[in-house]
Amino acid sequence: MPFFVFVLEGTNVRGTAGNRVRFILEKKKGGRDVGYFYCNGKDFFYPYILEGFFFSPDHPTQKELKLAEFFGKQIPQHLSKQYVKEPYDPQLHNLIYSFEHFLTRRFFARWMYSLLFFLNKKRCLKCTKCKICIEVCPVKNIRSNKKGYPVWRQKCILCMHCALKCPEKAIFTALQLPIFRIFMIYNIRRALKNPEIDRVPALIKKGQIVKEK
Repeated sequence: MPFFVFVLEGTNVRGTAGNRVRFILEKKKGGRDVGYFYCNGKDFFYPYILEGFFFSPDHPTQKELKLAEFFGKQIPQHLSKQYVKEPYDPQLHNLIYSFEHFLTRRFFARWMYSLLFFLNKKRCLKCTKCKICIEVCPVKNIRSNKKGYPVWRQKCILCMHCALKCPEKAIFTALQLPIFRIFMIYNIRRALKNPEIDRVPALIKKGQIVKEK
C-alpha cells in the first residue's frame, strides 16, 4: 500500500519523528513510500510554554502552506511512475537527546507516566469539574470517576494537551517532574540558539496561550 508522511515540527526540524514513521510503514508494514514533507508548526508543548516560550507561533506560513499544497498535488504522479523517495533525515547524534528519547518510549508512558498525573481537586472543583481535559484528549485516555474527577488510563502519548487546556491549572503532569525539567530546559536552550526557529514569550491563562508583548 502506498503511503506518504507529513510532519510538523515545533522546534527540532528534521529530527527523528519522520524517520521513525517512515521506517515503520515501509520496513515493518510493507508499505511503499511515495512522499515525505515537513515544515514548522505551532509548538503547543505544555512544558515549554510553562517556561515562558511559545515556539513557531506563526507557522505554517503562507509559503509553507503553498509548498504543502504543491506536495499534495505531486502525490498522484508519484503513484503512477517510478518515484525516487526522499532521503531519511540526518540523525541527531546527541547523548542527552538519545537519553530523553529512551525515557519517553511508549512502554514508560503506559506503565509509569500514566500513573503520574496528579489532580488538584480544589482547583478542579473551582471550575465545577468542566471535563475539558476529557474532551481534548486526542486518544480518549481520560475518563470521569464516580465523583466526576478526571482519571488517566494507560493510553497516554504525553502530549500534555489536557494540562494545557485546563482553565485552573489543576493538572500536574509527569513531564513536570524534576528529572524531566532538566531535559525541557536543555531543549529550550537548544531551540533558542537556532536562528531558524521563531519564538515569542508566552504564558497560559484559563487554558489559552497568551503571547506577551
